[in-house]
Amino acid sequence: MKKNSEYKKKKAIKRYLDGEKVKQIAEAMKISTSTIYSWIRQYNEKRNSIVNEVTELKKLAERQQQMIEILKTVDCTVSAPLKEKLSAMEKLYGKYNNHLLCETMEVDRGTFLYHIKRSKGENNWYNQRREELKVHIQKLFEENNQIYGSKKITALLRKQYVIHYHVRSEGQIIKKAVYIAIGVNMDGRKDVLGMWVGENESAKFWAGVLNSLRNRGVEDILIACTDNLTGFSQAIEAVFPKTDIQNCIIHQLRNSSKYVSYKDIKSLMADLKKVYTAATEEAALDALDSFAAAWDSKYPKISKSWYENWPNLSTYFKFPQELRKLIYTTNTIEGFNRQLKKVTKAKSVFPTDDSLFKMLYLAMKDITKKWTGRRQDWSRIYAQLVIYYGDRIPE
Repeated sequence: MKKNSEYKKKKAIKRYLDGEKVKQIAEAMKISTSTIYSWIRQYNEKRNSIVNEVTELKKLAERQQQMIEILKTVDCTVSAPLKEKLSAMEKLYGKYNNHLLCETMEVDRGTFLYHIKRSKGENNWYNQRREELKVHIQKLFEENNQIYGSKKITALLRKQYVIHYHVRSEGQIIKKAVYIAIGVNMDGRKDVLGMWVGENESAKFWAGVLNSLRNRGVEDILIACTDNLTGFSQAIEAVFPKTDIQNCIIHQLRNSSKYVSYKDIKSLMADLKKVYTAATEEAALDALDSFAAAWDSKYPKISKSWYENWPNLSTYFKFPQELRKLIYTTNTIEGFNRQLKKVTKAKSVFPTDDSLFKMLYLAMKDITKKWTGRRQDWSRIYAQLVIYYGDRIPE
């Protein structure tokens, strides 16, 4: 049975590499698409591991070759006095990497750089390189200023989606994240369920958060909307096993476009839009396969990320349009975060976790005073929830 499974796995991967779509392979071989995606992911991970090992060996060989070249070029031996070695190395400054040069000649890098600094006024290479860098930096500034504008660049650098605060702890200032849960009850009214301070995301941390919600009276969670938090899926399966998880599409898009060239961004995002705006999950997978075929040669990590997170990205496809708008982004919580930052921006460092909590709690009370009504389209959303989760919705 195991050999048969391995044969099917190899056959499915071969057909995928030959250009056949996953959906077609699944239908022909009578295997679920999730199983095929799992096989493809395992194959890619194994291939990438081998490629990385080969790359590291090539780098090591190139490094050894450069060290041999240095030893052939330098005017002294490794055992020569330090002053003689520094003088000989100065002639090679700029031709080789400083780390490699110092390692080859067994000279402390700080000692070598101090020697260069003292004589840089007479070093023609240093002066020439400095002028080249001036021109290069000026060119980068002019290009970026034309594309974005200086104010836009500042906004991009300062934009955050997790609230971080600096808190003093044991004589040190530590950067801590505050995680916030907002829920919508069966009456269509939203409320803040809690705030937690954590230095690292993990399944253990999220299990503690979810257990605290259960202990405080949360009986069930129908759909959990997150921004792909580390360890959250494992934790919620343990505490609320029937909950559907929906990762924020907007966060996935931001991560996908983070390192895309400015020239490609418009057409790439247009192709991705066909994926998340598809009418059905099957149509979305077809669009994702087309995206991978078009862009994997330049940006292979984008389609890989979508395939790996697809189970939690595709949850909203089974719901109607009204419910999709409610769950496929975390805009509600991001708007709440922005209001909190307006209150806390004047405080650079908090003396304790308690002082941070007190300020956030008071700000939260002021913000939630305005949350008096329910969603305008809640009647239609509730009717759909009854259809999908009828046995779990209280009378």
